[in-house]
Amino acid sequence: MDGKKGIKVALGSFLIHFFATSMLAAAAVSISITNVVEWEKDKNFGMNRSQLNQIILNYGIMMISCGVTGVLGIPGYLGHLTSYTITIMLGGLLMALTLFLPSMSSGMAESGVVMIIQAIVLGIGISLNYIPAYTILAQWYHKRLGLMTGISLSGCALGTLVFSIINNSVIRNYGHVKAMQIQGIIIIVGCLMSSLLIKMHILKSKKAGFFDWKIISDTRFLVLASATLISGLGRYMFSWLTSTLLFMINIQHGGGNGVATCIVLVVSQLLGFIGGGYLSDRTGYIGFIGVSMFVFAISVLLLLAIIIPSSSLTPGMPEVISPTTWPIYIVLVLAGISNGTLGSVIPASILQMFGPVRLPSVTGLLVLTINILVFIPTVNYTIFNDSEAGGYNYINKEGFVILTILAFLATVIGGVFALCLPKLNRRYKRKLLMRELEQQHHEIRRESVVILSSEKEVEEEKKIETIIR
Repeated sequence: MDGKKGIKVALGSFLIHFFATSMLAAAAVSISITNVVEWEKDKNFGMNRSQLNQIILNYGIMMISCGVTGVLGIPGYLGHLTSYTITIMLGGLLMALTLFLPSMSSGMAESGVVMIIQAIVLGIGISLNYIPAYTILAQWYHKRLGLMTGISLSGCALGTLVFSIINNSVIRNYGHVKAMQIQGIIIIVGCLMSSLLIKMHILKSKKAGFFDWKIISDTRFLVLASATLISGLGRYMFSWLTSTLLFMINIQHGGGNGVATCIVLVVSQLLGFIGGGYLSDRTGYIGFIGVSMFVFAISVLLLLAIIIPSSSLTPGMPEVISPTTWPIYIVLVLAGISNGTLGSVIPASILQMFGPVRLPSVTGLLVLTINILVFIPTVNYTIFNDSEAGGYNYINKEGFVILTILAFLATVIGGVFALCLPKLNRRYKRKLLMRELEQQHHEIRRESVVILSSEKEVEEEKKIETIIR
């Protein structure tokens, strides 16, 4: 544990996050930049509401598929039955196929049924790829698990920056189809090479890796799931709000702030991944879940302070007061640090509370509880409204403010739940200790009774021998 062999595994995990996990975020950034270009052409959003809803639906199906696959214990089961290397290779292959094959035919790519199937298979591939790479370090590190998890996750942040620039260039010059094909090739090649560095530190087992449904009755699990579900609602709304606001700012500045925004996000996430992981190794992992959520709540509160003074948020509308850029950067820095810290402490926290066998499946359940909220259509219909006068969509400021307040409340409530976890875990450990002491006490009493009974038997035998004599 915590040796040189673990460094090779951490490097493999870093590269997997760099080549595979980051692709989804990079694609989202590229779509946002493309929409800015489309706005400049016809003063409208690059996609209408139905197209946006289709993206939301597909993303939701993909992430729910990813979460369900993790909850069922498929990544952990395959990893322990074969190896994490084979599991990650299989996940990368599924991700690459879902991106590469539909792009071969325009009719296939535009089919709604094919897109749903693509989202399901892509979610399974992400689960087989992401969860093993995310949890494998718990087998190799004990004292520095938070730091090494953060370092490996930094590959996702750096990959988002690199591949968003590459994707944007490919989309502008060759179109979305070619971009999907290149993404598929990068994922499969990157996963095949990186997975060779992933080695398991425990023996293979057919029994390990499945989800233990008895854990549902555990109070700690219910509190953790509630915290991630409620705070996930706040994070989901916050992501929509900030991405929309940044979209408006980029339009106001001719799209020149896209790269700068991406750099700010990457740097802040790196601070959270590495700094949060380093501090959690010294102060405790479970408590940092609640701390990161409250830091995120502060960023939401600052976003609200930026929005309220603006009379309008949409370019081209009368009396526009567009927020300046630097306050948004402060919001993004706090949010990035919070997300990075949360990502670095989750595996260690689950390991401390539920053990190594349950780690992959519980991680999958947290993915499911967070991303199931993507089906909530409130954000889309509250922020965007059809403008009869201007002929394009605009942002409803009142709805924007309401959603920001709801995001703040959800994050705070989730943080309160999370702050209860350390106490609940100590209470659980105390119960286990008391139970062990009671068992030891009963065993000692049983042994003493056996000893006394044997001594009585010896005395009786001596008496009988004396009488016989």
